[in-house]
Amino acid sequence: MDLLSMPRLGQTMDVGVIVARHVDAGAPFAAGDLLYTVETEKVETDVEAKTDGRMLRWLAADGEEVAVGAPVAVLAHAGDPTDDASVDRFLAGDAPSSVPESAPAPPASDLPPPPSSPAPTAASGRVRAVPKARAIAREHGIDLSTIVVGGDRPITVPDVEAHIARLAAPPVPPTPAQPVSRPVAPVVPVPAAPPAAAPLPDAPAGGPEPIRLDGNRRAMVASMSTSWSTIPHFTEMIEVDVSSLQRERAHYDGPGKAPTVTAYLIREFAAACRAVPMLHAGLVEGGMIERDQVDMAVAVDTDQGLVAPVMRGADRLHVVEIGEQLRDLAERARARRLQISDVEGGHVALSNLGAYGVQAGTPIIPPRQTAMLFAGSVVERPVVVDGEIVVRPMMWLSLTCDHRLIDGATAAKALQVLRASFEGTGA
Repeated sequence: MDLLSMPRLGQTMDVGVIVARHVDAGAPFAAGDLLYTVETEKVETDVEAKTDGRMLRWLAADGEEVAVGAPVAVLAHAGDPTDDASVDRFLAGDAPSSVPESAPAPPASDLPPPPSSPAPTAASGRVRAVPKARAIAREHGIDLSTIVVGGDRPITVPDVEAHIARLAAPPVPPTPAQPVSRPVAPVVPVPAAPPAAAPLPDAPAGGPEPIRLDGNRRAMVASMSTSWSTIPHFTEMIEVDVSSLQRERAHYDGPGKAPTVTAYLIREFAAACRAVPMLHAGLVEGGMIERDQVDMAVAVDTDQGLVAPVMRGADRLHVVEIGEQLRDLAERARARRLQISDVEGGHVALSNLGAYGVQAGTPIIPPRQTAMLFAGSVVERPVVVDGEIVVRPMMWLSLTCDHRLIDGATAAKALQVLRASFEGTGA
């Protein structure tokens, strides 16, 4: 027998929610068969079987939130007993230890921190652990009672390996270590962990039952709380004349329809990032890193809420290619067909709410990004040009930046580049 554990499907994934189970308890499956679908931050991912086997018992129900590394189901391999009593003994840690090894644990650097609840015990007082975990602990001379796990579940192989990794980790030096490579800017201290957001209030007694948030909206609660409490934001705004943009779109003679306004915004924002590299630099322990391309997260409105798939190398794409990729990303976001890799690793972000009539806004920077551009609606208004009052299509642009890395003058230079690009005046 073996345990099927919740895999880590992304850098920021801590939990997953089982949204569909595709194999019934007691049914056989083959390598490559779809076992279950898990909902993570903003995406759903199908999990396939790596080997042939039989599903003995599901330990997680549909809609249940499961921590990374926690058991999801019990599997049987050829020759394993399949009766309920054997499964009970296996989960209680009383079965023989000669079972196939479970999937490899994630690297020690990716393992979750030790939870705070004590190791569960069986009715006999013996610490509950799966046989393989018990065998590994015995080999390393580890007392299972010293391993803490979350929830009422047996200790698993990843729990033991994480405990071993923590014991083997070198002690933290009293002063911060110097970075291996020379930073390209003065060292900027980065908090080791974000402060906890204020706890949410309990639902009022006797009131309506709370509606469970899906993965996308839970991710928004977590990411916006983290961002707002850890990133010092500031926002600068300019109003630009988009007459040239409208003429370019009106005279477009390339394949298909003219690229959308959002596609042009992506092009110009990416160019501004190239012109002002600090805008898409990365803040890391020991300093900062410069990036050789602009990976831009683009906000897409879906039935499940806001999703921000990432366009890789946006600064290297023609506006037609940007439009094609944007259309593909938006379609897959609305159909919930994005992969984890589609929503991770953005350097900067863009939000265009002009279609909703919003004229200006002050966006919140997503975690691990350094800046976000917000574009409002195009409105015809009177402006003064060469001493004359004329009517021009005008758009507000709001640039919100991480003040730990970007100062006001740097943001202003980026906005100057954007104005020059839209108005054709040259920076």
